[in-house]
Amino acid sequence: VIHHEKNKGYGGALKSGFYNSRKELVFYTDGDAQYDVREIKRLLPYIEEYDVINGYKIKRNDPFYRIVFGRLYHYFVKFLFGLKIKDVDCDFRLMKMKIFDKVKLEEQAAKKKVFTLGEEGKSFKLGVIELPTFYSDFEARNRGDKNYNSTTTDVKRIIGELKEEKVDGIIVDLRDNGGGSLQEAIELTGLFIKDGPVVQVRSSNGLVEVGTDPDPGIFYDGPMAVMVNRNSASASEIFTGAIQDYGRGIVIGERTYGKGTVQNLIDLNQFIPVKDSKVGQLKLTIAKYYRVTGSSTQRLGIIPDVIYPSAFDQNEFGESSRPSALKWDRINSAQFKKFDDLSEAIPEMMKKHAQRIRRNPEFHYLIDEIEEYKASKNKTEYSLNYSIRKAEKEDGEAKRKKREELRQQRIELKVAEKNEVGIPEVKIDDPLLEEGGRILADLILMNVG
Repeated sequence: VIHHEKNKGYGGALKSGFYNSRKELVFYTDGDAQYDVREIKRLLPYIEEYDVINGYKIKRNDPFYRIVFGRLYHYFVKFLFGLKIKDVDCDFRLMKMKIFDKVKLEEQAAKKKVFTLGEEGKSFKLGVIELPTFYSDFEARNRGDKNYNSTTTDVKRIIGELKEEKVDGIIVDLRDNGGGSLQEAIELTGLFIKDGPVVQVRSSNGLVEVGTDPDPGIFYDGPMAVMVNRNSASASEIFTGAIQDYGRGIVIGERTYGKGTVQNLIDLNQFIPVKDSKVGQLKLTIAKYYRVTGSSTQRLGIIPDVIYPSAFDQNEFGESSRPSALKWDRINSAQFKKFDDLSEAIPEMMKKHAQRIRRNPEFHYLIDEIEEYKASKNKTEYSLNYSIRKAEKEDGEAKRKKREELRQQRIELKVAEKNEVGIPEVKIDDPLLEEGGRILADLILMNVG
């Protein structure tokens, strides 16, 4: 299950779901019970021959206006994109995961934003690099194409742009980043450290391989922070762990997912040859990831230096919630030289963070929402009385509406105050990111990192 702290919209939710899929096939349908999911068996016989199987509605039971709009949408999309599909409006699809290796979703590429804030009477201009996944065009890279698309190439370009804009620090936002290319995680880390190991990989035979920064230089040596949440996994944890272990930057957010294993698919046809038919594949765990300190990321994940409130219990969501997940363990540390030691600065930053969130209504709203979510999740009895259920729904909606009104009033008041006195700030509609910026500002003011 993929959770989002903030509503990403229909398209954003789909992209996040596709990129976090771990199986060979992806089944996509609406969640409003329009279709009988058991009819997926009608699509399965065709998946060997085709990459995408799209169902179609035999009869629509929608209101007349929805039927009309559905047909207009159908013909418009067919005309615009030339799709030869019987029912474009039917969201009942079975797809091979490999098609997403060929389709580049631009919104999943690294992006930047810049915002300013005031802290202790000083203004800070901060750059944010949003990284939804660790991607690489493997085919272009193998062909020797020097201009192939990759996380490291894009982030390096963005850092160059942020340097020109003279930012005081950079936040790498890995929230909801489920991982991706291991090599990209290693090379991206290399932009922020001079040299040295990034990750250790121990195979099932006990041999340990060390993934090392291939670039002897350091591209960005300024103050930095990494933001993570419970959905940050795998390659995200490798990058974040290395930044933390080297003392290169401050890690902010929730404890990460804890995906510290390596899997491989074995084609069973090589053992059971069947003509014109595929027997299937077997997924084996063949190795584990370890930080340069020797600590595994498996189950434990990355524990941030400054921890945000979280709605997720580690025993209910994450690798540690899986009964068959391998245990955490430790191996010998790799030889590496720390960039800095932030251990003495972290307690002071945590103290300032705690003081701020006590005064910050946005964090009060967040904590309230987390408590409401937990109460709803733990609820075991529900009334079957329509009036009671309706009243409960209306009460919840009224609370959310009131909360949004108070939030908007606070933003408008804050803008009005900034027009009168003080340091001008560029508003961002993300209180967690804003607080992350203030934590980074604390680090800068302390002249460390």
